[in-house]
Amino acid sequence: YASTGDFKDDRLYANAGFRLVGSKVGDYENFAGGVNDDDAVIFGINSKTINAIRHIVAGPDLQVFTVGGEFVARGGTETPITPTNIQKTDESTSGASSVRPVKVGNEMLFVQAAGKKIPALGYRYEVDGFASPDRTVFASHITGAGITQLAHQKEPDSTLYAVRTD
Repeated sequence: YASTGDFKDDRLYANAGFRLVGSKVGDYENFAGGVNDDDAVIFGINSKTINAIRHIVAGPDLQVFTVGGEFVARGGTETPITPTNIQKTDESTSGASSVRPVKVGNEMLFVQAAGKKIPALGYRYEVDGFASPDRTVFASHITGAGITQLAHQKEPDSTLYAVRTD
């Protein structure tokens, strides 16, 4: 059974083992593959190791968080993902824990696989790509033995709350 998923371009995307699947357009229970643009899509997350998909987050691009790294999937220029049109890029090697990421501004904050750091996956103009700098680098002690949950408060001041294991 899928453990994570999100909607993008009228498809339901979910994990299927170490692969990412997207439903037929507008038919969220139909995952039968094909070659037509509205058919379901099935593709592996290629990397040097086999990594379990922990989270799928839709935005301008489809962000895929695995145990060993973070990936971005997109269609062509201003076109959606289709069975014959997918671009997957390996953007970071932080690795994600089972704690659900939260969006803060234009970044996705997530708990690193070891549970003690909070990287922020976001597009960086200076590198013309995605990066995931550690947002706890100046206060690494603040996460204690690890983090079990994240929450973001937008108003009156943007604040990230983290539940520690202790």
